Amino acid sequence: MRGVEVGGSEEPEAWTQWRGTGRDAVIPEFIPPAPWPEALNLMWSAEGGELFGILQKRKGQLFTADARTGALHWSTEGRSGENGFTVVAGDVVLFLMNEGELIVARRTHPGLEPEHRYTVADAAVWSYPVLLDGGILVKAGSMLSLWSFD
Repeated sequence: MRGVEVGGSEEPEAWTQWRGTGRDAVIPEFIPPAPWPEALNLMWSAEGGELFGILQKRKGQLFTADARTGALHWSTEGRSGENGFTVVAGDVVLFLMNEGELIVARRTHPGLEPEHRYTVADAAVWSYPVLLDGGILVKAGSMLSLWSFD
């Protein structure tokens, strides 16, 4: 993977934190609809299926589980990282670990087969990766990086 980085002028502390900048769950930029609709439109929902994620057990255990029963289908030994972000894209599951490692795994129903590992950041990652046509955006510290698949 090749990368391009865009640096920010703000310090990492200035970026949005858990529960917002003030850590108070207030979103001053939100513009509510006027008037509020009588009913909300359901855009999508899911029932059953598989769960994919990262357990904090053993410092980052990747897993799949049955969404109805919670039964564990598959897991790694651990040591993938303290925390991370999971994105399911078709038959591929991406795990972006907060230490900057991107793990690409193929779904094997049930379970996963890790296929690739990339280092995509050298600072702490605290946001989901953004998949684009031909690449992936990664935010780490004050740096935003675009990594291409070619």
